[in-house]
Amino acid sequence: MGRKFMFILLFVLVGSHAWAMSCSDIRHPGEGLTDQVYLSKPTFQISKASCVNRHRVSEKEMETWLDQYGEDVLPWAEVNGVRFVEESSARLGLYSMLTLQKSTRGEGVKVKGQEVILMAPDIPFYFKPNCKKVLCAIKEVFGAQVGLRLAYMLARFNMNGSHLRYPNASPFTVAELDEVLMALQDIPTEFLPITQDMQLTRLTRGKTVELGGHPCTLADNQIRLYDLWEIAASDVKRETLIHEVAHALSDHQFHNIELKPEWLGLSQWIHREGTSLNTSRGANRQEFVSDYAMSSPREDFAESFTAYIYEPQLLLRQNPAKFQFLKDVIFKGRDFLSINSCRR
Repeated sequence: MGRKFMFILLFVLVGSHAWAMSCSDIRHPGEGLTDQVYLSKPTFQISKASCVNRHRVSEKEMETWLDQYGEDVLPWAEVNGVRFVEESSARLGLYSMLTLQKSTRGEGVKVKGQEVILMAPDIPFYFKPNCKKVLCAIKEVFGAQVGLRLAYMLARFNMNGSHLRYPNASPFTVAELDEVLMALQDIPTEFLPITQDMQLTRLTRGKTVELGGHPCTLADNQIRLYDLWEIAASDVKRETLIHEVAHALSDHQFHNIELKPEWLGLSQWIHREGTSLNTSRGANRQEFVSDYAMSSPREDFAESFTAYIYEPQLLLRQNPAKFQFLKDVIFKGRDFLSINSCRR
């Protein structure tokens, strides 16, 4: 069934230039890393979802959760130049990963006749916090509210939002992190952690275009949030994040399942020399949960995964075979059709 599309004029400050653009809610940014073009309204009816998280974690709950994180307690330990006392190794790891710059430099060497890339060591940032406890130190480095949320996100979801950890990143705001945490709670716990120390950062503010991003894009599959994130509707951001999580799950846990014959056959996709095309592009819109899903098998999988969580009835109606595939192969028999499915 077709959808009516709105075109809206946006003025976005990018660097020192005011960009006037017309962004469609057809999410088709083209080639490259960019993904999820701006939507004026969400694709899926998140407000009606059976299993959507409706609880915003309070700071007190975060503190309690982090207090219980890690069982062993070391008398003392030094991490990135800071001496901590009476801390668990798990909490010490949080401080380390939040204040350690990930290396992007590598050198090719021969190992048993084959060339491999050896990455240079990560580079620590040396701060001098006034406290000897991990959470206190994190709050001093990042600010009390942002630091608490970064520590909680890394501990609970293994997602690192530190602007110190990854290149081309800006500090998150409290409001941005609160919306991110709301969405992350929608990820079924059986998928966590997706991978260790996974990036989830705010791309350098005002630099979306300069850093190769599309000006009408919310995020990319490295899970970097772009400038447009600041003005998008909350439910749009929420489904965008789950969409990107679906890409990450395929990459890290399901071995690029969207390029395997089992998935390609569900919508007559063809895989040719690294590209994927639909044999009857645009002819079978009813088989897809969104127009963006028609752009490639990869986006088809991510959109279908998102629909499976937020509007499973739509996926079941549009393509029962895809619904059953996700239920059997990805979600191991669990669906989200009713409130009874929400118990984790």
